[in-house]
Amino acid sequence: MKVSVSTSFDPESWRKILLACPTSTIYQTIEYSKYEWNSNETIPSQARTLHIVVEEEGKPMGCLLLTRNRFCPFPFLPKMMSEHIKIDEYVSRGGPVIITDDPYKRSEVFDLIIRATKTFAEKEGVSHIRVIPFLHELDQSKARKLGFNIDYYTTIYMDLVPDLGMIWKRLHKHSRTSVRAARKRGVTIVECNDRDDMKEIYYLYLLSRRRTGLPFIPIDRFERYWDIFYPNNMLHLFLAKQGRKVIAGTAALSFNKTIIYDINFSLEEYWYNHPNDLLTWHLIEYGKKNGFRLIDFEMATSKAGIMEFKKNWGKPQTYLSFQKGWFWSHLVRVLETNMKKIKNYLSGINF
Repeated sequence: MKVSVSTSFDPESWRKILLACPTSTIYQTIEYSKYEWNSNETIPSQARTLHIVVEEEGKPMGCLLLTRNRFCPFPFLPKMMSEHIKIDEYVSRGGPVIITDDPYKRSEVFDLIIRATKTFAEKEGVSHIRVIPFLHELDQSKARKLGFNIDYYTTIYMDLVPDLGMIWKRLHKHSRTSVRAARKRGVTIVECNDRDDMKEIYYLYLLSRRRTGLPFIPIDRFERYWDIFYPNNMLHLFLAKQGRKVIAGTAALSFNKTIIYDINFSLEEYWYNHPNDLLTWHLIEYGKKNGFRLIDFEMATSKAGIMEFKKNWGKPQTYLSFQKGWFWSHLVRVLETNMKKIKNYLSGINF
């Protein structure tokens, strides 16, 4: 088998490779990688992604797309100081795509992919590799032999293959009751196709962050979300309304046969009307109508309420993820390189 490594790749060719694997998702697309790019312009655009492809007799057998990010590992430092202490990492949210059912070949393809990733990262001086999730448990030993740490990732899945009536019957009783209650209380769902509708989602997001006392990101992150995914028919936006008032919103991402339940925010004072349950059921209907085979409800968060809500709609499934780093050795090198600038900064501070 032949392995090729590149920092650029033709988008259409990459898309064809992904579509050859039924389990590929939006996380493995070039569009998602663009969305995840760090805003730090010191990384040249042509070096922000790493494409690894394994071929056998000219036929793709597997691939992995990693995004290169640059960040300060100490977010509490002042900006003037933190900009001189930055390290690089390669991140893959979707993990490798392996296009064969043969167990031996799957193992061989994966081995070639992670070896190429490790070799290139070391050559480029990248401090950390993080791949989430890692879906092929049979290859766990190969990752460990190359020094990767194995972690566990839990998500909630719903199978959309059965007919809609069967899916409804299999729902938790609480979910069915909540959907009926939302309809009875006049909650309606609107499918959106206007960029300005992202502002409604952002407003709900701001209220949610203020309620929990957490910091928030600027609106341009949401606008970039729309600009990258919607023109490629990858974004599906739904708003729940009580009369004319928007009380909740959900954004879903899709690619191939999988739709991702990605964003959801709602007004706390309308929770008793169960808008989130009606939005989730509408997403199921939408996914079924448009030929999707799976809904991924994303990571099971540690917040008990959100965890229980997601479990009512699907089944938990645990996968492996892996990561490897040369963090401390690279951090020492970064500090040594920028020590003069750091000293100059510290000398100007009155303790």
